[in-house]
Amino acid sequence: VCEPEYISDSLTRARLADGTIADCGNSMYPTVEKIMELHPDAIMVSPFEQTGYGQLEKLGIPLLECADYMETSPLSRAEWIRFYGRLFGAATIADSLYSKVSTDYNRLKEVASKTASRPRVMLDTRSGSAWYVAGGGSTIGRMIADAGALYLFADNDNSGSVPLSFETVYEKAQDADVWLLKNSSSVPLTYSLLESDFKSYASFKPFRERNIWVCDVNQVPYFELSSFHPEMLLGDFISIFHPEIKNGRHFYRPLNE
Repeated sequence: VCEPEYISDSLTRARLADGTIADCGNSMYPTVEKIMELHPDAIMVSPFEQTGYGQLEKLGIPLLECADYMETSPLSRAEWIRFYGRLFGAATIADSLYSKVSTDYNRLKEVASKTASRPRVMLDTRSGSAWYVAGGGSTIGRMIADAGALYLFADNDNSGSVPLSFETVYEKAQDADVWLLKNSSSVPLTYSLLESDFKSYASFKPFRERNIWVCDVNQVPYFELSSFHPEMLLGDFISIFHPEIKNGRHFYRPLNE
């Protein structure tokens, strides 16, 4: 694997520690010599627009482009487990896993569709001078709708992130009901830290009414699990948007003072 510092999965961490998984350096500039020593049957790579794979393309080792993150439907993203299952001769098991995920996701979606309320939802925070907002056609945008809520930027049908000014976001989201955000800092996020980072955050309704929910990606394997278990993330969203429905939560918790 490359960049193991961003991997929180406990099994992978344990295998890195005992040497059965190798650290191959930076994902954009992997340690080619290390990869050659391992004699891999194939290399799984993530395709990025207008970029190649550098020296990896010259090794004569098959490159498998894993583009699951480019899918815009939660279940389409999860269905890539069937592709990986076929790589390892485990097609039947992989198909069974996906079937259960799909069944559970659609069951939760049906439950959410029958709720009376439709809370208005905003996401994330500024990054530098821009606020990167997930488009309404993104996986998260679609999942918020599946959870029985109104995503405030659903009218932007972009499937990726869109950089907006603070003023644009504030105009549209100042009266949101729920604010979901992720934290990757080594310090647990709180309301006071959020306000100290940018004072104007305190003017949003979810801040004033203490309805902000945070996913600490250093503490929970959000990126490892959410793609292949969208039913877990959907369950979180439903329990947050509709507290009367008790699903239990895997990723998000209320933001502390």
